[in-house]
Amino acid sequence: MKLLIVCVLLTLALGYHRFNYKNADDMLEYLGDEDHHIYILFFYNGDVKQSEVGDLLKKRNDEERMRVQNIILEKYPQVAFTDVEVSTGAFDKVIDLFGFEEESLGEFPTIAVLSDGNGQWVHGPNAAPFAEEMVIALTQAKDKQVTAEPVEAAPEQPSAPAQ
Repeated sequence: MKLLIVCVLLTLALGYHRFNYKNADDMLEYLGDEDHHIYILFFYNGDVKQSEVGDLLKKRNDEERMRVQNIILEKYPQVAFTDVEVSTGAFDKVIDLFGFEEESLGEFPTIAVLSDGNGQWVHGPNAAPFAEEMVIALTQAKDKQVTAEPVEAAPEQPSAPAQ
């Protein structure tokens, strides 16, 4: 019971929910479902010893993750978030499908924003504001789908006789 209370309090404190997966195939299957949720995947290299910039990379990853939380996740609690640590090679398949270079994660993290199996990614310093624009666009598209009323075709008008 205490564990349940702690989990609920932690979820309320974070203001967003984490996207959990078992492996790369599980992740891809989940992301491909047309469940109309918006997902943010934060790709980063956690093995800072391999990086030429070392501790600076850890600082960059932590700062960008904090920007994602402050700029996006606190404003859009419906967005699901997850970290994807890539140094083990377990997510090479996902990286290949997304089309960015894993080596680039040795400098900065990459943020992917998806819904219904479609999305975009952004990479580089201060990428979170660009990711927010992607979330806004997906949210607006979802809102239009949900609130759109069916439109009936106008009744066909008889044409004027040819003269």
